[in-house]
Amino acid sequence: MPFTARLAFLRPTILRVAAIGLSLAGSPTADAARDLASEPAQLSDVELMVVEAAGCIYCEDFRRVVAPRYLASPRSAHVPLRFADVNDIDALALEAPVTIVPTLLVLREGREIGRLAGYTGPETFFRVLDRLLPATD
Repeated sequence: MPFTARLAFLRPTILRVAAIGLSLAGSPTADAARDLASEPAQLSDVELMVVEAAGCIYCEDFRRVVAPRYLASPRSAHVPLRFADVNDIDALALEAPVTIVPTLLVLREGREIGRLAGYTGPETFFRVLDRLLPATD
């Protein structure tokens, strides 16, 4: 049984603790592997990376609801958005392990400078993003 299926009973808890940075891992997704391997469209020393897992309903919701809104924003031209599978991020210089998905990482030259763990909807995403990226526009 996949790891995420075994933790299905935790979904309400995951939503409550997302804001304090807890996380869970899953299995790789083809989209995330392809996105991680691709180069960002714009050259920037700051980028956003969404760490996700296969079968994660919150990751799918993020891709469906939040990603298109972000990509339509002017900020996306300067701060690219990529996706990576939770099992493929070992090479990144992270402040702490990713233990909940999706987790938004703010990276500068491959090093973590901020994060938002968990999915709480587009309003929270954009509000937190404004705090994480005040000097990058």
